[in-house]
Amino acid sequence: MEHEALNPLTNSIQLEGTLTGIRKISYTPGGIPVATLELEHLSSHADIIPLRRLELKMVVVVFDSLADLTAQFSAGTRVRIHGRLNQKRWIRENKVRWGPVEVIATAVDRLYSEENPVAQA
Repeated sequence: MEHEALNPLTNSIQLEGTLTGIRKISYTPGGIPVATLELEHLSSHADIIPLRRLELKMVVVVFDSLADLTAQFSAGTRVRIHGRLNQKRWIRENKVRWGPVEVIATAVDRLYSEENPVAQA
C-alpha cells in the first residue's frame, strides 16, 4: 500500500486522564530523551448508547523536554495529553503485524482540582 501525501491535521487527539505509570527516561541513539507513560481514562456519556461509560488505558510516548517534564510527575497525576495516534507495524513471515495503538504526545498539561492545588510544573 502506497502512502498518500499526509495531512498533519488528520491525526490529532486530546485525552484527559490519570497517570498510572511512568517508566524511567531512556534515550534514543541520537541522545533524545524518551519517556513512556500509562494513562487511564474514565468518562461517562449519555449520548453514546449503549456505551455510557468509556474506559481505556493508553500508552503515551513523550520526547525531549516533555520527557524531562513528565519525569517530575507521579502516578495519580491528572493530565491532559495532546498528540497524535501511532501504531508500530512490522512485517514477519510476509505478513504485516501491528503493535498496540499509542499516543505520541506533543503537549502534556497537568490538571489541578480544588482538592489538589499543586503549583504547575
